Amino acid sequence: MLKTILACMAAFLLTAPGCTKKDAPEHRTAPHPGRTIFAFDYSSVESVTIMKNDPRSGDRWNATAEKSGEDGLWKIISTSAAVTDLLADGSFIEHLLDTLSTITVAALAPAGPPESFGLAPPVFALRWFAGAKVFEARLGPLLKDGKRHAVFPSGAGAGTVVTVQGSALDMLLRLKSFDDLRQKRLATFDADDVETIEVMRAAKRIFHASRDGDIWRDASQKAMRIDVQPLLERLAHFRITAFIDDARAADSIKSRQNRARTVTCSLHGRHGALAIITAAALAGRVYGTISTRAGIFEMPLEFAGFFETLP
Repeated sequence: MLKTILACMAAFLLTAPGCTKKDAPEHRTAPHPGRTIFAFDYSSVESVTIMKNDPRSGDRWNATAEKSGEDGLWKIISTSAAVTDLLADGSFIEHLLDTLSTITVAALAPAGPPESFGLAPPVFALRWFAGAKVFEARLGPLLKDGKRHAVFPSGAGAGTVVTVQGSALDMLLRLKSFDDLRQKRLATFDADDVETIEVMRAAKRIFHASRDGDIWRDASQKAMRIDVQPLLERLAHFRITAFIDDARAADSIKSRQNRARTVTCSLHGRHGALAIITAAALAGRVYGTISTRAGIFEMPLEFAGFFETLP
């Protein structure tokens, strides 16, 4: 039921003139200059809906992200975009939520209808849940001085257009497209989680290392002269350069890959398998997959080079 409600929020943000008493957002008192708007603990937020409708750039999308109670990862549970991989950038989301408490009123806006301030519809509309409370904000285009006009649908001063400032506005500037809300770090593990790494190509092992306290051992259990930890750190931080969301494009890439040259990297932790990563070069580009995420991703050229240069 909760997910059904969350899935409808994006449309709600575009059309609702306000909220009912039952779900009225919680705000501080009247939005006069110098007052902050929101007071909440960002770590208690379990879901957030973001809508962007920027007539200047043409960027229009909406998405609802929810924090998983099992692994703590943020995942996109509904969106207007056609996507395969639904893992969200949890660090960005939590940083944005944290900075929303910095939004303060700089001034009251002059009299005028909401559309004259770019608020009907707004450029950004946000709605988030913190415990039993729901919060909401609508913001207009960026002004020359870095501020934005805003309106808060409910609470004291509801419907009053104000000019706001705060570090949250800088965070919103980073959302240049929907992909900026997605997790661009390929790995879903940390380097310290890895106990064993094995790399294969065409059924032939090209690298193996197992953690044994402060040292690493190869496949024959001999102590290795290299420190594998920096290699794992590098592997864990490779970033996706492009999401391949089109099913036909993804199938075409997979069908044209030379399986004999595809590298498979298996990673295990203390409690079992962590992930299986693949890397393959095709027509001057590099593509990768990871078993913990859906789809195929374009990766930097260094991603394939990483496996080619393993000692």
